[in-house]
Amino acid sequence: PRTVMSSGVFGANDAELFIGEFADLFGCTLDSSGTGEIVIGEYAIDFVDGRNEGKMRLLPGADLAIEGIYENNGVIEQPAASFDTKQITLRNGASIVGDAGMRFTDAFARGGLRASGGQATVGAQQTLAGEFLLDGDFLIQGVIEPEGTVEIVDGDVVLDAGTRVRMEIGDSIGGDEIEIGFGDGQSLTLGGSLLIEPEPGYTPSIGGQWLLISGDFGADQ
Repeated sequence: PRTVMSSGVFGANDAELFIGEFADLFGCTLDSSGTGEIVIGEYAIDFVDGRNEGKMRLLPGADLAIEGIYENNGVIEQPAASFDTKQITLRNGASIVGDAGMRFTDAFARGGLRASGGQATVGAQQTLAGEFLLDGDFLIQGVIEPEGTVEIVDGDVVLDAGTRVRMEIGDSIGGDEIEIGFGDGQSLTLGGSLLIEPEPGYTPSIGGQWLLISGDFGADQ
């Protein structure tokens, strides 16, 4: 059986709000304050429209799907490093709007976003940060901050005219390169602006080279 939650406000005030059952949330607002957080458990959870105003953390097996227009004014984190990690699915042309973002820190780079049933949109005030996958067709209007590799594994990704890509460069000899990668059968349409900054304490030297975007991901460079 699935749990259905509709048009309510659910909060975590210095506590944990655990959504751990198969659940459908229609137009719900999730919020947290203090040390509180919303935890998405290892089940299939569907958000249809609604809002996030707090800190949301996904457990490794969380199977989160979003439909409609979801307003994210908090932070959605996928910190798990596990082969059970699933991508967040944006279904049937879903859009993520609001003025916050998502952070992916999966060491296996298996987390990220998946578009199913049409092109998904990441709004102009959203930030996607970390090391993650983009699987499917996306229109990115906000900010991308790679911290490792952002890999396009299937579909076409369009960076809008207002998109900002922020990258830090470091000692490439030490393998500290950052790139957006894609391979055969995928495409990346570039738009917007690219901001490159040195890592704290690092001073670039003449002749230094960094691989930022690779159109043949996985091949020897």
